[in-house]
Amino acid sequence: MKTILRFEFDQQLFYPEYQGNRNIILEDPSHVPNTGDAVDLEIGEFFEDLRVVEAFQELTEGQLLIAERLNTRYTRDHVEILVVLYREDVFKTQFPHLSGQLSA
Repeated sequence: MKTILRFEFDQQLFYPEYQGNRNIILEDPSHVPNTGDAVDLEIGEFFEDLRVVEAFQELTEGQLLIAERLNTRYTRDHVEILVVLYREDVFKTQFPHLSGQLSA
């Protein structure tokens, strides 16, 4: 069975004319973050567009990205896990009951 991990972003990184992928998809990752886990991405390995990379760097400057494990979908052949990434300050606002459990 294959495991697919899909990262989505809660904030806009992509400009209106952007035509590329808008998420990060990993097959059979060795680790899947849980809600409250900090996630550090080498964004340039996933997006080549310099405007997207710069937007990501501005978004995360001085901030951790925190995971929300939103959904798990099962089929016969694979499991797809959707994780939404939030800036730490946004996560603490949206999920105040979880912000004491943040794990870096």
